[in-house]
Amino acid sequence: MSHLVSEALGTLGVPIVVFPRVNAAHVRHPAWDKHVAALRKADVELIHGPDGWPLHEPREEPAGPPPEWWTR
Repeated sequence: MSHLVSEALGTLGVPIVVFPRVNAAHVRHPAWDKHVAALRKADVELIHGPDGWPLHEPREEPAGPPPEWWTR
């Protein structure tokens, strides 16, 4: 899937929405903020944070039910 995003970046008229389903350790990684900034600079709509998917620690289940918009 990441190759689709890579190819779409910079293509005029192609809206990109990315939903990184990550855990709290990923977000604490020193590179996380740079990755998010690079996606935003490329006009990527990034869905993350408490309204996207609540963070949880590695090897733990997310607290509570998934967000309402999540369909399985």
